[in-house]
Amino acid sequence: MCRGADLSRSAESQCCAVVLRGNAGQQGRPFSQHDLTAIAAMGSVPAPPPPRSGPPLTLQVNGEQRACAAGLTLEQALVALGYDPRLVVVEYNGDILPRSHWSGRMVQESDCLEVVTIVGGGT
Repeated sequence: MCRGADLSRSAESQCCAVVLRGNAGQQGRPFSQHDLTAIAAMGSVPAPPPPRSGPPLTLQVNGEQRACAAGLTLEQALVALGYDPRLVVVEYNGDILPRSHWSGRMVQESDCLEVVTIVGGGT
């Protein structure tokens, strides 16, 4: 959808941002490789590694089993699972993991994540 040859880089980023906000990550659909690359191009997260072959990992996220591509950092896995890393706090295998460590921590089979989304507002 965003890959049209006639789109400028800026227009493509805007198009992808609309697609990401409107579709990806909702209703349990993980972000695609194209989605992750588009997010990285907009400066939200580092570019994901190339797709790896083999079965996906199974993670426990907030008490539920969730599939995630192998070879992703925690930050990339959060994006793939539909979270905005800027708006969450993560307990990783029982420990609160500082955000500065997310880009260097590779997720592995059976990792346990508790993800708390920060919500603003109030009266």
